Amino acid sequence: MKSRLPDFTLLAWVAGLLLLFVATGCDSGDVVDIDFFYSEVCPSCDTYRKAESIRDTLAFIAQKNRSIAAESHNLIDPAANTALRKEIEERGFPDISNSVPILMIDDKYYIGYDDIEAAIAALPKSE
Repeated sequence: MKSRLPDFTLLAWVAGLLLLFVATGCDSGDVVDIDFFYSEVCPSCDTYRKAESIRDTLAFIAQKNRSIAAESHNLIDPAANTALRKEIEERGFPDISNSVPILMIDDKYYIGYDDIEAAIAALPKSE
């Protein structure tokens, strides 16, 4: 009589791999698109240091996780204002251009440093 154990073992292995791929985002190959917009001009101010910390954290996360693409934009640069309006339009957001700081993660947005830091804390830190 043929044992069913090897079939079950193979099925469990495949299910485990599938779960691993789904959990790490490898199932679809999609990249999480993140944009951080802020307007800070005072390097000695707390909010400037907070914006820099968020920028650096996003860069670190994107470096460690290939499924995340992150860019940061200081709105004192005119090109950043253009990028903000483009992202708002492409993502179908309401006009939130005067509500900085803004973090955009795919089809969601977060306004204010507290909400932004909470959203970043929920991101996977590595693959």
